[in-house]
Amino acid sequence: NIIKKMNNASAITPVSTYTANHFKALGVNPSLINVINNGTTPIIKNNIDIREKYKLEGKQVILTVARLIKHKGQDNLLKALPMILGVIPNAHYLMVGDGPDKKYLEDLAFHQLGLGGNVTFAGEISDENVAACYHECDVFAMISRQYKNSVEGFGIAFLEAGYAGKPVVGGDSGGIPDAVEHNKTGVLVNPNNLEEIAEAIIDLLQNKNK
Repeated sequence: NIIKKMNNASAITPVSTYTANHFKALGVNPSLINVINNGTTPIIKNNIDIREKYKLEGKQVILTVARLIKHKGQDNLLKALPMILGVIPNAHYLMVGDGPDKKYLEDLAFHQLGLGGNVTFAGEISDENVAACYHECDVFAMISRQYKNSVEGFGIAFLEAGYAGKPVVGGDSGGIPDAVEHNKTGVLVNPNNLEEIAEAIIDLLQNKNK
């Protein structure tokens, strides 16, 4: 089986402590395991005007770059957005990516929560446009959580945002603690606690020095 094959390997290099512990729990020999975290390619600033493109002038932009699927947590950030807007009325949530949950998230944002003026679905866009989004946002947030059998193994998007010099808010789940150093490169939150999500984003938007 797969575990027997893994135990016959010279070495196993999972991308996060979470993944390593998962392998150990399945029966992989711990002496074979050495975690090597993912890296990222340079996120180069360019001249694309994302704020003009998506009509975000004067907005404080919260960005997520991820597939539109349950475990990425866009839904809980949307549910927390009214609390954020109560304190920061010019906050705007920019979602980059596509996926099977698009209609669900659009219905949640526009019909259930009435956030039409504060949410933009950018869909799938070019790498150059993604880079511009990272450089133009104020905070990057990906509130990933475990959903059924899906979980974040690491979270390269946090490194991409960090490369652009942006603070991040991440769900404290899966391999994300390997990608986000709490209270240094970003903030980890309970991904199922809407108040905690809102408070972390508000704090970063209000405290640029932090």
